[in-house]
Amino acid sequence: YSNAAPHLGHAYEKITSDVIARHQRLRGKDVYFLIGVDEHGSKNEKAAKEKGVTPQEHCDEIAQKYIETWSKLGISYDYFIRTTEERHQETVKKIFIKLKEQGDIYKKSYEGLYCTGCEAFYLEKDLDENNNCPVHHRPLETVTEENYFFKITNYTARIKEHLINNPSFVEPESRRNEVLNLLDDFQDISISRETVKWGIKVPDDESQVIYVWIDALNNYITALNYFTDHDELYKKYWPANVQIVGKDILKFHAIIWPANLMALGLELPKTVYSHGFITIGGAKISKTVGNVINPDDLIEKYQADGLRYFLSREVNFGNDGDFAAEFNEDKTFKKCEILENRVNADLANSLGNSLNRIVASILAKNCDGIVPERLLEAEKDFSEFVEMTKIKVAENMDKYDLQASIITVWDLVNKLNKYIDTEAPWNLAKKANDDESTRPYFHGVLYTCLETLRIISLLASPYIPTIAGKIWHQLGIEESIESQTWNDITWGLLKSGIITQKGDVVYPRVDSKLADKSLKK
Repeated sequence: YSNAAPHLGHAYEKITSDVIARHQRLRGKDVYFLIGVDEHGSKNEKAAKEKGVTPQEHCDEIAQKYIETWSKLGISYDYFIRTTEERHQETVKKIFIKLKEQGDIYKKSYEGLYCTGCEAFYLEKDLDENNNCPVHHRPLETVTEENYFFKITNYTARIKEHLINNPSFVEPESRRNEVLNLLDDFQDISISRETVKWGIKVPDDESQVIYVWIDALNNYITALNYFTDHDELYKKYWPANVQIVGKDILKFHAIIWPANLMALGLELPKTVYSHGFITIGGAKISKTVGNVINPDDLIEKYQADGLRYFLSREVNFGNDGDFAAEFNEDKTFKKCEILENRVNADLANSLGNSLNRIVASILAKNCDGIVPERLLEAEKDFSEFVEMTKIKVAENMDKYDLQASIITVWDLVNKLNKYIDTEAPWNLAKKANDDESTRPYFHGVLYTCLETLRIISLLASPYIPTIAGKIWHQLGIEESIESQTWNDITWGLLKSGIITQKGDVVYPRVDSKLADKSLKK
């Protein structure tokens, strides 16, 4: 939602979605990765008024901030949809008319408990222990409005049947059970607002604007040109394989959205995956608490790949994850020690040092930087281990277990480091200079290290695309890393005779004191 600039929680969702998209491309899939912003509603009206600009000007400014941050994070989306786009608005009107004509939309007067922050009505059973909004924990207003309603009760039985017959429709399983419980007494929902002015006008009734349930939720198909004369994208990419949503909006995506699609006679997405929240020191991200972290500050301090790796590695996708941040007196971000420890240990040391020790040091000094011939005797069980790693990574990613997948890749990184320590190629180099007959084994060890680094760079590329690209460049491989597919993750494809390239350290160690100085510049 575009009432404010992106924070760490937004970044987490985009990073994890991007990891999935990049992995599927690596697997050879034709991927369409859609992200965007919901730009209508009273919160944007209010934010614009406070800044003294029009709602459209406010939305333009915020959308640009999102786009710039996602670019810095390396989010490889195919399209960024904004619900203020004319294409989206026109299609939403067509959808509204269609649903109304077929009897799924009706108008009635309604009195209920309304939260302006949520722009939603709540039943008494939904309130918190103090009878306040369950999200904002603020008192609600009793509001009487004449609104248009969507007959969601026409579809709840079908949705329940779909959930029971298709267990993977909502994941993780615990969230699916939540949705099943909610369906039992789900009521028709208000899909227009009389008091909100910033939005898509209801066709033939401009006293009302269409609410988020019919407006923003339909962005997934309006972005694909559904209900237009040029709907090739819709025909090619719908239904979605997976929609990634926060647990706070799962109800909307697992009940209201499927009902919308059923009413239109369209297929449902194959999976709606609900991720958890990123908390800061155990507390929900909130301006009031003063723990909002701008992702740009984290990128500047830890690089995009540092943040991408940490969030993917430390948070079990589907559960909440805590970001133990420290703040300066003015509430600006200071540091995250567990992040620093993780990226220093894994990216700077385990991965970065193994590359530097082999390419920049031993290979450059003893082989003129040229990839030597492989030797089966030197490879031990690496071929089998790589194949098992590849299988495990695919299995974990198919379950959206991003954490287990990257841990599996790091098992290969750790195996490489153990191999380097055990084989001690610096000693093998001295031995080869004294006894030429040992040189093939020395070269075979170097080849094994280089080939393992090639495969690590491919398997890790969805998580750390910039670092993976740097490793790829230093290995001297002519083809771009982006052109590689799953079949290229096969042992022995590194060509002997190519010339490696010395390069900068792929991930410098993080020094908080130095990083703090750079942030203050």
